[in-house]
Amino acid sequence: MSQKALVLIGVAVVLLFIAVWAIPTLVDVNRYRPQIEARLEDQLGRDVSLGAMHLSLLPLGFRVQQVVIAEGPEFQTGRPFAQAQMLYVQPKLLPLFRGDLQIHGLELSRPTVELVRSKQGTWNFASLTVRRKQDGQPVSIERLKIQDGQIGVTDLQQNEPRTVYDHIDLDLRDFAPDKAFSMTGRAHITDGGKQTIAFDGKAGPLQRDAVGRTPFDGKIELNEVSLAGLERVLNLQVLENSDAVLTGTATLKNDQGMFASNGKLEARTPRIRGVDIGYPIRVDYDFQGNLNENTLQIQTADLHLGKTPIRLKGRIDGSATPAKIDVNVSTSQASLGEAARLAAAFGLAFSADTKVDGLLNLNVHAQGPFNKPLMDGEAAARNVEISGGNLRQPVHVDAMQFSLSPHVIQSNEFTATTGRTNVRAQFTLSEYASNTPQVKASLSTGNAEIGELLNIAHAYGVSTVEGVKGSGTAQLNVIVAGPIKQTDNLTYSGSGALRNATFEASSLAKPLTVRNADLRFN
Repeated sequence: MSQKALVLIGVAVVLLFIAVWAIPTLVDVNRYRPQIEARLEDQLGRDVSLGAMHLSLLPLGFRVQQVVIAEGPEFQTGRPFAQAQMLYVQPKLLPLFRGDLQIHGLELSRPTVELVRSKQGTWNFASLTVRRKQDGQPVSIERLKIQDGQIGVTDLQQNEPRTVYDHIDLDLRDFAPDKAFSMTGRAHITDGGKQTIAFDGKAGPLQRDAVGRTPFDGKIELNEVSLAGLERVLNLQVLENSDAVLTGTATLKNDQGMFASNGKLEARTPRIRGVDIGYPIRVDYDFQGNLNENTLQIQTADLHLGKTPIRLKGRIDGSATPAKIDVNVSTSQASLGEAARLAAAFGLAFSADTKVDGLLNLNVHAQGPFNKPLMDGEAAARNVEISGGNLRQPVHVDAMQFSLSPHVIQSNEFTATTGRTNVRAQFTLSEYASNTPQVKASLSTGNAEIGELLNIAHAYGVSTVEGVKGSGTAQLNVIVAGPIKQTDNLTYSGSGALRNATFEASSLAKPLTVRNADLRFN
C-alpha cells in the first residue's frame, strides 16, 4: 500500500472521530422531544415529561434527563408512577432510517417506581397500555436495564403502609408483557446491613391483576436479609415482633400462583415474639404452595435449633386469622433447653428467663389455630433440670412422659427434687386450647422444706407463690383442680401438716408463723 493511501486512510479515521464527537453537539434532538413525549403517552396511556435530550453515536442512542411518568387519575398518591434521573434509549437502526422509532433497549439510571394496589385490589400498572405490532403481537424490548432503582409498594386493600425496596439492579432480556422473558436482578431491603435478595431465572407473561400468579422459574439468594423486613413486605402476622438475619439459597417455580420451592436457609440471632432464642436456626426444606389461597404444603422441613434436629411435615393455611396448621413434629434425643427456649417464645411453656436442660423425644401431630393448636401424640423428657428466673436453686426431674390428645395432655407420675425435698406429682390438662383450660394435679411429699416446695412451684409457673418466701417443713397429699388461668377458683382436697413454718409476702404486714398445724383441704 502506497504512502498516499495510508495518509488518506489516516485522514478518514480522523474525520470519522471528529464526526462522532461533533455530530451530537451539532444535532439538536430536543426539537423531537414533543413528538417522542406524544409517542410515549400514546403507548403508555399516561402523561410523560422528558427533560433535556442528547444524541450519542457509539452506540447510537438518546440520553434523556429527568424522565417523569404520571400516575393514573384513579390513584391519588401524591407521587408520579415513575421517574428517573437519566434514561438511555437505544433505537433499532434500520427502522429509524425509515422514520419508524423502534426501541432496541432501554436503560434507566436511579429510577423510582410506585406500585399501588387500590382498595378494590387493582394495581396501578394494570392500566398501562401496550403498543402492538400490525400482526397483533406486543412490541418487545430486547433489553431493559435498571441501575440502582427504587420501588415503593403501597397496599391500600390490606391497609398496609408504604414499603420500599432500594438499590435494585434489574436486567430483562426480550421483554414483552405477554410472553416469557429472562431476568436477573438484585434488591436491597432498607433496614441496614447487606440485606440483599438476588434472583436469576425466567418470568412472564405478566399477570397484571394478580402479580403473584406471574410465572417464574429460577433461583433466589438471600444475603443477611432481615426477617422483620420480610414480615412487613409479605404481611405475615405469624412473624409479628420477630426478627432474624436470613442467609441461603432456594429454587422457586411459580405458575399461576401455584409454586414449589426447595433450599437451605439459616436464621442467625433469631428473636421470636420478642424473645431472643440464643442460637441459630437452620432449615433444609421442600415446599409447595398456593398463593391464590395463601396455603403452604411442607413436604419436608429439617430444622436445626442450634444442635437440636426437628423434622416437620404438614400444611399451613394462611388465609385464616390466626393461621391454621396441620403439622407433624418429631425429634429424638434433642436438647430440651433449645426446644424449651423456642416454646417459651411462643408462650407454650416456661418463662423466657428460665433455663431448662435435658433430653427430649417428641412425636406430635398439631392441628388447628397456630397460637392454640390441638395436639395428638407422645413426648418424653429425661434428666430435666430447671433453673434461673426466680428459682433460688435448681429443680431436677429424672424422667417425664406425656400423652397428648386433642382435648387432654396427661403426664405420668414423676418426682421433682430440689435440695432435700422430693415431690411426687401427676397432672392432667384438659381443654388446653380453649380460653378456659382446666388442670387436675396430685401432689404428695413428706417432711419437705417449705422454701424448697415454693421453689418447685416457681419452676412450674404457679403464679400464686410469686413473691412468697417460707421456711419450716411440710407434709402434703393434695389434689388441685380447676381453671389454670384463674387460680382464685382452684379447688383443693386432701391433707397435710406444717411444722415450725414461717411465711413472708408483700401482702403480709409481718411474717406469718405456724408452730404446728394439721391441714385438711376441701
